[in-house]
Amino acid sequence: MPGAEPRFHRGGLTGCLRPPGLAASPHEVAWLAADLAGRGCTVLAPRLAGHGTAPGDLARTRWRDWYASALDG
Repeated sequence: MPGAEPRFHRGGLTGCLRPPGLAASPHEVAWLAADLAGRGCTVLAPRLAGHGTAPGDLARTRWRDWYASALDG
């Protein structure tokens, strides 16, 4: 869905991984990612498995899928 793509902000040497919350997409944490980048961090807000697509996709995923998405980020 539009806006659900991962967000990346290049900043300094400190990196932050900011995954969205349950049933959210990277769009919903974009403000925080931008703020952290403004403070000198490089930030990635990944799209977790099943998030930001269709409700059925989220229903078929489990915490291990979300964890794998975070590790991939």
